[in-house]
Amino acid sequence: MRQTVVGVFDSDAEAQRAAQALANTGIDPACVHVTHGTDSAVADSSLSSTPATTHHETGVMGRVRNFFADLFGPDDEREVGHYAEAMRRGAAVVKVDVEDDMRLDEVRDALQNAGAVDIDERVESWRTEGWSDDSLSTPSTAASSLNTTLDDDLRTRGTTATGTTSLRAAGDTEDVIPVVREDLQVGKRAVSTGGVRVYARTVETPVNETVQLREEHAQVERRPVDRPATAADLADLKDRTIEVVETAEQAVVQKTARVVEEVRVGKTVEQRTEQVRDTLRSTEVEVEHIPGSTATSAFDSDYYRNDWQSNYAAAGGTYDDYEPAYRYGHSLRSDPRYADRNWDDIETTARSDWDTRYPGGTWDRMKSAVRRGWERTKDAVTPDSTAPRQLSAFDDGYYRRDWQTNYSSLGGRYEDYEPAYRYGYGLRDDPRYAGRDWSAIEPDIRRDYETRYPGGTWERMKAAVRRGWDRVTS
Repeated sequence: MRQTVVGVFDSDAEAQRAAQALANTGIDPACVHVTHGTDSAVADSSLSSTPATTHHETGVMGRVRNFFADLFGPDDEREVGHYAEAMRRGAAVVKVDVEDDMRLDEVRDALQNAGAVDIDERVESWRTEGWSDDSLSTPSTAASSLNTTLDDDLRTRGTTATGTTSLRAAGDTEDVIPVVREDLQVGKRAVSTGGVRVYARTVETPVNETVQLREEHAQVERRPVDRPATAADLADLKDRTIEVVETAEQAVVQKTARVVEEVRVGKTVEQRTEQVRDTLRSTEVEVEHIPGSTATSAFDSDYYRNDWQSNYAAAGGTYDDYEPAYRYGHSLRSDPRYADRNWDDIETTARSDWDTRYPGGTWDRMKSAVRRGWERTKDAVTPDSTAPRQLSAFDDGYYRRDWQTNYSSLGGRYEDYEPAYRYGYGLRDDPRYAGRDWSAIEPDIRRDYETRYPGGTWERMKAAVRRGWDRVTS
């Protein structure tokens, strides 16, 4: 979806430099348009050929207001009036058409780094000079040169602007984010997991058995005899027949069938419980309330990148792995659930929220980075951020907890790090470092530290020194 980012600059030269900076990051120059309120030649009539929303205001300042009403939408009259006043005072506008949502933050950062103004701060400055919102409808000579520019720019549709940069879906007056949630439905279906096939065949097996068979044979034997005949012999002197029957045994084979085994074929049914694991996706919409001019500044990527380099780079991974944790801790400042509470009170709730947003069990590895973002912004936001900040005495308990979170796993004791915390804390009283950032003062601080604490401990202790420094300068 095409979206548009708009930045407001004090001069055309700054706007042109911003356009060049965007080109250096790989943004197509054809998607970058610069419009300057006091030079009609700069107007880009090719921004859009779609007719703009019809407004009822007329005249030069009416055109200015209508121009920004098309950028913002007509509902926010006060905001429109502020931007119209900036345009009347000669501001320049850089409009960037972004097709890839992943590049929105990159475009915003490029415009901010190039000097895009914070309109809320600018309005406060005007008011100190005697300007008021009642002046918004008063035309001026300086605005007369906007006619030609706004004739072209009023044809632009679907763009928006904020104090520095903002975006809105092209062609609409609002963004619509579809909230999608996947549901898990578990059913059952029968599938074949194999089976058993049983074959029954008749098999012939040769056998040998030994059996004893008996046979009878008739035997006639003649023997010569020479003896006198007896009466018995004479009595047998008659015809007679004697038969001798011969017998023999023969093998008789008989087969009988017996059931010696049964093979049963059937099925058994078993019930089992299976746990189905899957990942469901859903859309979570996070609404971050952007504070006014009395709140802390925007997310400082350079600051957190240096903190990562000092504390986590040696453990492996990249800064991009830790940036979501820094940003999450940074965003907690606008959550009313955590207002006026310390870290020990909010950690459980913050962890639960983190695990919901970033599942995967990364809390234990990232919680110190989350806490760093929380403390960085909490230190800067006081109940009355417009009043001078009064620092308390050295908070030994605070630094002891910081040591426990970041350094205890490396060995050693808190007492080894305490001098570094105190040294960084005490730098607030040194006029040499007033109004300077860490990167500018680090070489001087290192020389001074090594003079006080010789032994080459700076590389191990510099993160603790900076922690003390940040604690009192945030």
